[in-house]
Amino acid sequence: MTKHELINEVAKQQEISKVEAEKWVDATFEAFKEGLKTDGRVSLYNILTAEIKATPARSGNLNGKEWSKPESKRIKTTYSKNFEAEVLGE
Repeated sequence: MTKHELINEVAKQQEISKVEAEKWVDATFEAFKEGLKTDGRVSLYNILTAEIKATPARSGNLNGKEWSKPESKRIKTTYSKNFEAEVLGE
């Protein structure tokens, strides 16, 4: 599903205009991003948890060539068992 399709689905389900639905979808994702930036974690009960995780610096030798990767950050997402079961039908 694309963002455009999500907006259309929200507009249909909530019986609102696509313009209004786009405002709500954009606001939701902005709030989600802001939560990750300020708190480092966003948890939506029975849906998912997203957290900013630190990744350590790494280095090694691959096929005779030295490589290195500096420490960084990534977003780890975990879905609830109930959500997975509903989506996957298991």
